Amino acid sequence: MADSKCSLPEAWKNGELTADTIGRRHERLLPDVADLEKDLTAVGKSIEGYIDALNNYCSAGCRVSATFAKLLGDTTLSKISQQFQQVTDKLEHKVLNDCNADISSSVLTTLSEFTSLLPAVKQEIGDYKRCKNRHSKCQETLESFAQKDVAASEGKRFQQVKERFSWADRDYTQKQEQLSQCLSSLEGNRIKMVGASLLSLLHTIAQFNGDMSTMLAPLGEYQSVGDYLRDREIAPQLKEATTTWCSFAQSYQSIRENDLSGEDVYNLLKHKKGEKLSMSQKSVLATHVKTLLEDYKKDVDSMDDGPVTIPGGFFKNPAGIRVALKGCCSRLESLAIDGVNLCPSHHDMIATLQLEIPKVQLAVASVGKPWHTVANLEGSDIVQSRQHCLKDLIEPLAKQFDIPFTKESYRSFTLTVLNEACSEKTILASKIAVQLLYGKDDLVVVKLSPDSSKTRNVRLHCKENGVNIEVQLTWWVTSDKSLFSGILEEDDSQPLFEVNTTYSTMIDYMDYLEEKESRLPSITVEYRSCAKQDTQDSTQLQT
Repeated sequence: MADSKCSLPEAWKNGELTADTIGRRHERLLPDVADLEKDLTAVGKSIEGYIDALNNYCSAGCRVSATFAKLLGDTTLSKISQQFQQVTDKLEHKVLNDCNADISSSVLTTLSEFTSLLPAVKQEIGDYKRCKNRHSKCQETLESFAQKDVAASEGKRFQQVKERFSWADRDYTQKQEQLSQCLSSLEGNRIKMVGASLLSLLHTIAQFNGDMSTMLAPLGEYQSVGDYLRDREIAPQLKEATTTWCSFAQSYQSIRENDLSGEDVYNLLKHKKGEKLSMSQKSVLATHVKTLLEDYKKDVDSMDDGPVTIPGGFFKNPAGIRVALKGCCSRLESLAIDGVNLCPSHHDMIATLQLEIPKVQLAVASVGKPWHTVANLEGSDIVQSRQHCLKDLIEPLAKQFDIPFTKESYRSFTLTVLNEACSEKTILASKIAVQLLYGKDDLVVVKLSPDSSKTRNVRLHCKENGVNIEVQLTWWVTSDKSLFSGILEEDDSQPLFEVNTTYSTMIDYMDYLEEKESRLPSITVEYRSCAKQDTQDSTQLQT
């Protein structure tokens, strides 16, 4: 009996008669659960605040762009400011709406679903606490018997207390297990649902910022142009020309937006490396390239509003024209602009003209004298003969208007005029103007038409104050054979479309003699679709 007299208290103290194996981890989670609902409410409000901030941000962007569009509406920067306004409007009405919808459906809805689990958890916690209190009271009562005499600890009352404690202990153990399962489930859902909400939010934010970055990136390229405009050393006419280039490139940006898919580009690069494509892959790629070219032609045709005049001076600001040409031509072509020599020596000009003059159909005129074509006489010095021709037209005007030419300045002036009219610099400037409007890197190239490659028309009109130069060229815009050779059927007989250019500039007599900065040339660009040309040709034949 001695063993039994002391067995109950000792056993209880050692925990052998109780199931008091409460999970300490879950005990620590209980206060966290109490705060969880507050945190969920707080994060929901924070997300709503974030959405409001995005709305305010986009609305502010619209107001800023609208104001700039108004301020610059009648300047050469109007196209860029209007494009900025279009971007901010699209951000607010399309991209932001998609972002808000994604946050509402993927983030807030999931958080709300997780929040709906909390009432059942709180009920489970309340039941657990009541069981725990009942268990604690039964423990206290049972412990009080251990402090009494043996008779009391073995009486009927003790048996009743012991039985109540046993039931309380079983309930408590069961409730512990239920709470453990409930909290484990809650913890799993916290990671799964709240974590999913976070990742969805990050994806949506990244998507929004990515879309915004993509839309603003072309406009951001003009930062270097802004630095150029702030430079007080730069002539105002060149600053205005630079902004005009960028505005024209931006206004024609829509023709450069479509591209081949990643899979098509991958197969195209494989083909260029000499790897063999299957007939199916080659056929699909050819179809997609043709479709892209057809869409490009339609886009160009829809942009045609008649002749466009672009200021020249590209070689005086290579960095500015490179920014404008981004996406219009290859990077190598834009870098080559830096290599153009704006101040060739006398020897270089003579060498250039000896090569180029035979390719030129030269027509000259003067005040009161009609146009006539200068023939290429065999056996004569083609450069000197044209210098003499120009001098004969200029000399009467110089005497009439007191232009102080000397024998040497006549020689250098006429050489400069001929070099401006016949050098490759003029051809390249005209090509750049075409690329600025209609170029699309990795799809088409711009090249001289066969007729202009053989002979180009140059007109020199000697006026009272200077010589007006006009160089007329025809350009072909074709698919890029270096990319699509072997994919598309080779057909060099027809371009996608033609473009006529007229390069015009005036070399002033007095400005030249006083070594002043010359005026910037202008280049008139006129689109001619092949369909229109065919119609014109057939009409002329019928006539």
